[in-house]
This record gives sequence, C-alpha cells and structure tokens, in this order.
Amino acid sequence: MSGSGARRVGRAGAGLTAASALLLFLAFLPVPTPHLVWVALVPWLLHVERGMRDGAATRAAARSGAGLFALFWGLHLSWVLVLAPRLGALWPLWAYAGQVLLLALLGAVAGAGIHQFRVQAGVPLPLAAAAGWVAVEWLRGHLLGPLRFPWSPVALPLADLPDWVQPAAWVGESGLGAGVLAVNGVVALAWVRRAEAGALRWRPSRPALLAVAAHGNRLLSSLLGYAPMLTPGKLRELRQPDWLADNAAF
Repeated sequence: MSGSGARRVGRAGAGLTAASALLLFLAFLPVPTPHLVWVALVPWLLHVERGMRDGAATRAAARSGAGLFALFWGLHLSWVLVLAPRLGALWPLWAYAGQVLLLALLGAVAGAGIHQFRVQAGVPLPLAAAAGWVAVEWLRGHLLGPLRFPWSPVALPLADLPDWVQPAAWVGESGLGAGVLAVNGVVALAWVRRAEAGALRWRPSRPALLAVAAHGNRLLSSLLGYAPMLTPGKLRELRQPDWLADNAAF
C-alpha cells in the first residue's frame, strides 16, 4: 500500500473509531437515545474487521481500541472537569487524566483481544467482539485492585428500557453486555459481507457525512443550549438547485 493510501486508510479508521465513541457516549446520556448502544460499536468493529482482512497487525487494532476508549471515557467522565474548579484543586484533573489513560490501555487490550480471537482462533466477529469486550469489562471491575473501575458497563443504557433489560435476570449484566456486542458484531459482519459483494461501499459519501454531522450538531445543541450553525435544514438550503450566494452587502 502506498503512503497516501495508508494515510487514507488511517484517516478512515480514525473516523470510524471516533464515530463509535460518540455514538456510545450519546447512548449513555440521560436523553432518549439508549437504543444507540445496539449499533454504536458497529463503525469501530468495521475498522477492526477490515484491518484483520487486510492483514493489519494486532497493534493496529490495539491502537484503535485505545482511541475508542480514550475518547468515550474522556467524554463520559468529563463532569470531573466541571468539578475541579468548584473544589479549587488540581487533583481531580490528575485523577481524570490517569483514569482515562488506564481505561485507554484497557481499550487497547480489547482491540488486540478481538483481533487475536479473529486471526488466531477464527472466532466469528460477533463472538469475538462479545468475548473481548466483556473480558475487559470484567478485568476493569475485578482484577485491578484499588484501580478497579466497575461502573458504566456497555449494557447500562438498557436500564432505562425495562423490556430490554429483562434478560439480565437470567444471564446477568455481563451476559447482557455480551449480547449487545454480539448484535453490533452481527451488523458489522453483515456490512462487511455486503461491501465485499459490491452492494455497499466502505467509505460513506461526503454528503452522508455532512448529514450525520448536521443531525449530531442539532442534537448536541439541544443538550448544551447553543445555537447550531450546521443543521439538516441549512444543508437542504445549500443544496437546493436555485440557491444563490449574494455577498454584495459585505
């Protein structure tokens, strides 16, 4: 692969990883978006699976896992950044940075584990994703001594959906989390196979990316209370055939 081709693949992988982190963050917010957890990790799993099929090394999957965890947990724990000025101390910032770094390292373990399950054991992607992710959740909740961090498992957003959380009575929280990852893996694998058959393209078009960004910006503006510039309505306005930009007044 040429240098420019490798850079394009790297940018696409970073975009897919960031998309998963943002979708997972939205699934955890106290807004009616918990169903996002069923598909939030599909973009990242697409990146991991594509890397595996292209012969990428395990360290590439580890890097993407670290990036996923760093961005998600950095956003999810960002309330600490609000707490620090109120306490008038720096230790919450150091604790925040250290916790995000530790969780990013666990993300690297998750990415590497899923990659190894696929390459070495030939485990199907849905099962590899479930096993790798749930193993890391168990590790961070039980085997890190004073650094253990058992909060916010991947199935937590389903707690707001009584009909969906019922299986936890039989399989536990870890089993429910494994089911969430398996569903993400099934969707990602179906996407991969359709892409290989020519029915789908790996890279979304620029209009599609703009539409996703516009919808996401509108949602964030409703949560954070700012006036959005990029919205679906603005995109429709700019794309209409008779649109004219008259800057004479300026």
